[in-house]
Amino acid sequence: AGVNGTATEVAKGFERQVSGNSGSKPNAPLNDHEEEKRRIKELADMKYKPPFLRMYKMCKGDWWVLPLAILGSLLAGTSFPIQGYLLSDASGGFYETCDGKPPFETSTPISVCPDAMLDRLNTICLLFVAAGFGALVGEFLKYVFFTVLQEGLILKLRSAAFAA
Repeated sequence: AGVNGTATEVAKGFERQVSGNSGSKPNAPLNDHEEEKRRIKELADMKYKPPFLRMYKMCKGDWWVLPLAILGSLLAGTSFPIQGYLLSDASGGFYETCDGKPPFETSTPISVCPDAMLDRLNTICLLFVAAGFGALVGEFLKYVFFTVLQEGLILKLRSAAFAA
């Protein structure tokens, strides 16, 4: 015990006065754990919301770019499910018969009429090329127009920061 009923406690390099009857003093330095708890509580009480609306307003002159960038994202994103469908369709194309029936329902073997299988697979290959071209165009639109939007916003933010 120290002077007048107080004790000195050393915790993680910080000195702190502890009173025997009332707990810690209000102005006493906090240790790392207590300081982190205080910061978390302070941030939770602030209810901070990111300034998305303010950023959208700063992009006002570049809004014409956004629909093209979203269109590019949609093209690029839909190409993969289309390619998956075409791949499964190509697997079934290897069993294409002359009369269009499944191999177990027809009496004509696939080897008698390979042209039906070849025609089906050629069509699927051309659709694969079209899907790849769509993905190329979509990725190009996505990267170019989102980059234009991003650079315009960063230019405005830097101008505002250096003007302050």
